[in-house]
Amino acid sequence: MFQLLANPFGKFKQYTIQNLTGENAFTFVPEFGATLLNLNLGGVSVLDGFQTPEELENLKWAKSGFLFPFPNRLRDGHYEWQNTSYQFPINNLPTGNAIHGFGLRAAYVVENVRLNEKEAAITLAYHYDGHLPHYPFPFRLNLEMNISSAQTFELKMSATNTGSGPIPFEMGWHPYFKLHGSPENWMLKTPELKKVEIDERMLPTGEKTGFDYFKNGAKIGETKFDTGFLINQPTDQAEFLIKNEKHELCFWQNSATGKFNFVQIFIPPMRQSIAIEPMTCNIDAFNNKDGLKILAPNESLEATCGLVLSQKA
Repeated sequence: MFQLLANPFGKFKQYTIQNLTGENAFTFVPEFGATLLNLNLGGVSVLDGFQTPEELENLKWAKSGFLFPFPNRLRDGHYEWQNTSYQFPINNLPTGNAIHGFGLRAAYVVENVRLNEKEAAITLAYHYDGHLPHYPFPFRLNLEMNISSAQTFELKMSATNTGSGPIPFEMGWHPYFKLHGSPENWMLKTPELKKVEIDERMLPTGEKTGFDYFKNGAKIGETKFDTGFLINQPTDQAEFLIKNEKHELCFWQNSATGKFNFVQIFIPPMRQSIAIEPMTCNIDAFNNKDGLKILAPNESLEATCGLVLSQKA
C-alpha cells in the first residue's frame, strides 16, 4: 500500500509518497516550486536532487525545477507580444539572458491524492494571477505525478490560459538522473536528434544539424553536454536510456509536435549526473517562434514524460 507522509524541511514542508518498503518513493516540496528532492525506483535512487533546505533555496543548477512560461534562455530577457515589449530580469549573467522563466519558486497547492496498493498519484496546482509586469498573463499550471510498484514514475504537466486574451506559453522540466558510478562509465542511447546550433551566448543560430553519435548507444566518456536538440523521429514517444553495470534507466517523453518535442542534455562540471530536460519549444522561442505555443483563453498545453528502471540481464 502506498502512503503519503509529511515532514519539516527547514522552513518548508516536504511530502513523500512511498510504498511500505520505501523502495518506490518520491519526495517534493509543494510550497517551493514543487521541486522533487528524491526519487527511488526499486530501491535505487535515480534523481540527483537537493539535499538540504539551503541547497533548495539556492537553486543551483535548477535541479528538478519546473520551468515556465519558458524553459532555457530568453535573449536579453526581452520579447514582444501584441505590439508591447516586455523585459524579464537577467538571471543568467554569463550569457546576459533570462533563463527558465519564474516557476522555480512557485507555491503549489495539493488538489488531489490517490493511494492504493500498487500505485499512487498526486495533483498539484499553481494559480498565477498575472502580477509580474514582465508576464502579465494569468494561467493555471497543474502537475500530476504518478509512481507504481512496477518501478515507474510519470509526470504530466498541463497549463491553461485563465485570462481573456491569447498568451505565449512554454514549459519544461529540469531533472538530473543518476545511477551508481559516474557518467563517464554509463552508456547513453538517444532517439534520432537534430542538434540546435548555438552562438557564444548559447542562443540558437537558426541551424540544426544531425546528431547520431548516441543513437545506437555509446559510453558517455568525456563527452560534454549543454546542448539543445529537436527530437527527429516519427513516433510520439522518445526514449533515452542510461545504463550502468546493473541497471537500465529509461527516460521517455511524449515527443509529438506540440508536446515535449525538444530536449536539453546537460552534464554539470562535477559530472555526478546527467540532466535530460524535456521542453515544449526551442531555446528563445518567445523570439524565434520555434515551437512557440499560443494559448487562447481556456486553451491548455499538456505534455507527459516518465521513467522506468529495470535490472540488466
